[in-house]
Amino acid sequence: MSAPNPWDNYTIGNAPVNPRTGNTRPCHACTRKVSSRGKNGYSGGSRNCKRLDEHHGCTQCRRDGLACINEGHIMPPYPEPPSARKHPPKCDHCLLLNFPCEKKRPCDACFESGTECTGSTFLCWYRGVPSDSMYGYYLAHGFGPTGIWDPNAIPGWVQPLDYHLQYIQREIDLANGVPQPPQVGAHPPMSDAARALELEYRQVLQLLNTAINNKDVDGNLTAIAAQLSVDLINMIPSNQSQVARDVMFFLQQRTVEFSKSNNPFHEAVPINFRGIKGINMNTLQLWNPGPQQYNYLGPIRNVVNTPRNGPPSPGPARPTFWIPWNIGDNDIPIIPNDNQFPPNHPEFIHPEHIRRAPFMEHPCEDGESELSTIPLMGVTPLLVQPEQCQVQNFQGGICGKASQTRCEDRNHDGPGMPICAEHEQQSRSNFMQQLTGIVPLLRQYLCAECTSAGVPLWNNLTNQGWKVYYQLPAGTNKPPDLQCTSIITTAMSKKVGGWYQTTYPITGCSCGYKLFHRVICSPHRLQYLINMQVAATQMREYCKSLYGRMVCPLCRARPGIDNYQFQGQAGGEENAIKGYCCLNCHGLVFEGEGGEPVQVV
Repeated sequence: MSAPNPWDNYTIGNAPVNPRTGNTRPCHACTRKVSSRGKNGYSGGSRNCKRLDEHHGCTQCRRDGLACINEGHIMPPYPEPPSARKHPPKCDHCLLLNFPCEKKRPCDACFESGTECTGSTFLCWYRGVPSDSMYGYYLAHGFGPTGIWDPNAIPGWVQPLDYHLQYIQREIDLANGVPQPPQVGAHPPMSDAARALELEYRQVLQLLNTAINNKDVDGNLTAIAAQLSVDLINMIPSNQSQVARDVMFFLQQRTVEFSKSNNPFHEAVPINFRGIKGINMNTLQLWNPGPQQYNYLGPIRNVVNTPRNGPPSPGPARPTFWIPWNIGDNDIPIIPNDNQFPPNHPEFIHPEHIRRAPFMEHPCEDGESELSTIPLMGVTPLLVQPEQCQVQNFQGGICGKASQTRCEDRNHDGPGMPICAEHEQQSRSNFMQQLTGIVPLLRQYLCAECTSAGVPLWNNLTNQGWKVYYQLPAGTNKPPDLQCTSIITTAMSKKVGGWYQTTYPITGCSCGYKLFHRVICSPHRLQYLINMQVAATQMREYCKSLYGRMVCPLCRARPGIDNYQFQGQAGGEENAIKGYCCLNCHGLVFEGEGGEPVQVV
């Protein structure tokens, strides 16, 4: 008695043509696409299942190493060389664990381990397509012939023209119990604890993936998954992973709709003083003109945090004085030195400021400036049709003069407030003195030793993501690359940091330029000046909580040169340049020549 042939009821080639449309029906594989199944289970008709003629299979099956079966007809492979293969994104499980992944859903790795296969289904098929476990399928996707764990790939492999006959013979052999080549390798075993932890990490990844797919944020999902996988392999709980923490912080900052103070449903928004001392309420009439009872209100009638008219300017890769969340007390040892220095000495450590177990949370985890929604570059756009200036006067009315400019702050959800040239200049003059007065608070100087290092200083900043403001002397060799990727600022969608080949007026960094070289309404200027004071004050409290004193932002071991009144060797008197870090935007500024202290301009 002859062996059973499971293909007795099938024919080879000549799939019929639809008499109504003139096209053939989609093949079995093309109707099994996950993300494009249409009416009656078909995925868009023959235009998604391209065949040369009724005697051959489709292009998709040959490209993916499948036997093309169409309504009971086993088709010879498409005769022309297939186009370049598109590799689908990995599923969440394989992305997180850096496992091999292919087009089936669930994929082989998830199917073998009993794991739910979630994530992208782009270009994927439902598991169970005929020949989806045959050698050609795996070779076509860059694996060895026996499966995803087989390393013996054949680059450039093309499906042979008799593949349909090989497939029939394989099915006959399987029906008759003929042994098949064993699969190479296997899914790495996972304990229950590892499986539970993998689910936690996958949830973090899925939140980011959802935000990216919804176009709420930009991000490099693959690169972040690779970093998460390192913590997962090391069995670090997700709530103790710095990578997971950065992802969640990034998402929280980018998806908050409205702040407490910037609410678009209110006519006017109160200026938030946030506990700042020394604000003279009487000067608000000068800073923000209006009726006496309203001089603490900012007439910002359409302001939200997100969505914005443009993305915020990212900070550096890490803010000043940042430490990993899981750093221990012993990693920052503090040795009392009251037996060496008096309390007024720059090196004296004040134990009353130090906080441990836990450390004080960093006040600006992502290093984003309070001015991140104000553009730095570009020309101020002019209105095609002038509008009435909306600046209030002391009687409560508006200026009403023709204005060709609006407030450029991107926090306006829609058009910013029209401001005439006269009131814009008046606003700048009113606030200039206030900013100049807080410059010393904003600056934390480097120590003399760090700024005397010259070239080694630049090399120490290489690929650290710092923003550096410095006019390099003519003829200077190409400076080192400062940029790097960052999860917490841009979700690794682009690099941050770099050289800004200039120093800007007043602050040296971009803060002064943004406040006084862009058109900004007075309520915004007032709020940002208050916010900058708060940010700098909190940064100083944070630094003291770590080290018991203010220290150099680079070495974190020695006081800054300003603590020595810029005098003597410790005060950097002999240094050609002097450096400081802005405690608002966290940029590094280097300026000053010939040993002269850096002056506020």
